[in-house]
Amino acid sequence: MTWLEATRAVLTAYKVTSGIPYYWKRCEAAADQLPDIYIVYFMVDDPGETWADGQETSHQPRVQVSLYFRDKPKYLTIPDQIKAAFMTANFMRQSEGELPYQADTSLYGWYCDFNYYERR
Repeated sequence: MTWLEATRAVLTAYKVTSGIPYYWKRCEAAADQLPDIYIVYFMVDDPGETWADGQETSHQPRVQVSLYFRDKPKYLTIPDQIKAAFMTANFMRQSEGELPYQADTSLYGWYCDFNYYERR
């Protein structure tokens, strides 16, 4: 399974239980029509991990998952649920943090980077 397939599988399963939609790279809705809560994901980088005979044999793509929300109390539980869903699917958690408040959309944000080990 590739990082993209694994990421989509985690987010699809999470959407079933949470009802939170997800988008690749960005939500395409107009600023005044954005959902009250949604997830965006994309690949940050894709460093090689191991090599043999001059060929890369494995890599570890880093995927950023960002949560955007209007209801501040969501920050108390949803990030932990997202981290648990990804770590259960064998992603390794990396850095996480808050995204700046966006006055034009009234959205707060949180992000977390995950690595996914793949053999070539």
